[in-house]
Amino acid sequence: MKRFFTRLGSVFLTLFLVLGLLPMSAFAAEDDVVQLTKPFENPVGYGSLQDAFSAVDRHGTTIKLISNVDFSDEIDIDQYYVTIDLNGYNLTGSGTLKVSGNGGLTIIETNETKTGKVSCNLSNELKGTYLLLNGGAYSGTITGQVSADESSANAKFSTSVYE
Repeated sequence: MKRFFTRLGSVFLTLFLVLGLLPMSAFAAEDDVVQLTKPFENPVGYGSLQDAFSAVDRHGTTIKLISNVDFSDEIDIDQYYVTIDLNGYNLTGSGTLKVSGNGGLTIIETNETKTGKVSCNLSNELKGTYLLLNGGAYSGTITGQVSADESSANAKFSTSVYE
């Protein structure tokens, strides 16, 4: 009987070790469109870009697209530096990603196919903010405002169309 429980325990231990090796994205809900990853934490899925940005509470947070995302609201990135990883998907819509206050936004494309596209409005107040487009293809309107009393401004645009 003792041998039976020892083997049963070994089976459970092996099962838990194998499950621990699976990527967390394997457990994402079917209706999730983005995954938010905070430093030193596992990814969490969200059903909308707005919900993911509402959960951002620290610098270094990455929002990774896991399907095409369409949004229509204005999303204000005003306190934290956030990275959006297109991951081969498209970020589209009539909405605006607005970088203001002390916020920062970097848009990257890490998928090997380099097919991710951004087709929405970007707004950068350019007073202590950071906006970097690095990878993927972009179409839309980029607006920026500079106040006479503000001296710090960072904006870099490096986008390409990959065919």
